[in-house]
Amino acid sequence: MTTSAPPLTLSERARARWVWMRGQSILDESGCTALVQDVDESGPLIEDEDGLRHLTIAPVPDLTDELTRLALPAVVRKAWGSVHSVRYGKATDTYWWSGFFVAVYIDDGTARTFYGDTEVEAWIKALEAAP
Repeated sequence: MTTSAPPLTLSERARARWVWMRGQSILDESGCTALVQDVDESGPLIEDEDGLRHLTIAPVPDLTDELTRLALPAVVRKAWGSVHSVRYGKATDTYWWSGFFVAVYIDDGTARTFYGDTEVEAWIKALEAAP
């Protein structure tokens, strides 16, 4: 008998492409939140009683934190690289779908649109699809 793994949370899905900055909230090994105190080439550093340290697990952004969520547009732009514009909005019930979208306009003239039931989900889909 096989069991399926639980679905990844939006925070876990964002982990692979996340850009860490000082002041963002991070989920540590115990599932508690901590603030990123600094970032080096190995990733974010948090502070505890032993001083600054890297996490022993792959860091996960805490997307329940408002300031960390505010970094999503910058993270998406950086992941896509050649973006000249990112548009965000909420679709209304007058359309076939009601939810949120992120449209990424690439410098080569192409555009991609990503939809989600929540604002964060739309941003994460844009992040996951980045080249």
